[in-house]
Amino acid sequence: ARPPAGAPVSFEAGQDEALIPWTQMRKGVAAAMVRSTGAVPHASLMVEVDVTNLVSLRNAQKDAFRAREGANLSFVPFMIKAVVAALKEHPRMNANWTEQGLLVKRRINVGVAIAVEDGLIVPVIHDADQLSVAGLNARVADLAERARSNRLRLQELQGGTITNQPLDVARIALPDRKSTRLNSSHGYI
Repeated sequence: ARPPAGAPVSFEAGQDEALIPWTQMRKGVAAAMVRSTGAVPHASLMVEVDVTNLVSLRNAQKDAFRAREGANLSFVPFMIKAVVAALKEHPRMNANWTEQGLLVKRRINVGVAIAVEDGLIVPVIHDADQLSVAGLNARVADLAERARSNRLRLQELQGGTITNQPLDVARIALPDRKSTRLNSSHGYI
């Protein structure tokens, strides 16, 4: 039996190496990353943004939000709102690379990278541009909880047009801040 994720590694007496078999989740993530590097052109752009006003707004609203909505207010829905606004202004970014040309998508379906015990999963918020910050906050919380308890539906893992990678996941996935890998069906991470 495979030890749980995060379990200490034990070495057999006299052995300098220990093999921990890949889980299906990790195999799937690795295969998707390899496919994306060969299937679509990659470019990277890192922009530093001053979010002081956003932090102040969230801090000023979080207690009232919790009382009204019954949930904590995350920064993630604000990030999604910013991505949605950018896509509305630059619709060619909400697209897929194909051999025939750029396939621009009308619907804005935002994948949200969620760290789970065995890897990373990207459920999709369909028509994210139709949701308020409160709606996005509720949807992200619901998807995260169900992702971590392995209760997502297949349609919630399909149809993404762009991926929003929350800051806490970005620090884990991109410690060197030098590279990223695209989900081959999404135009941005």
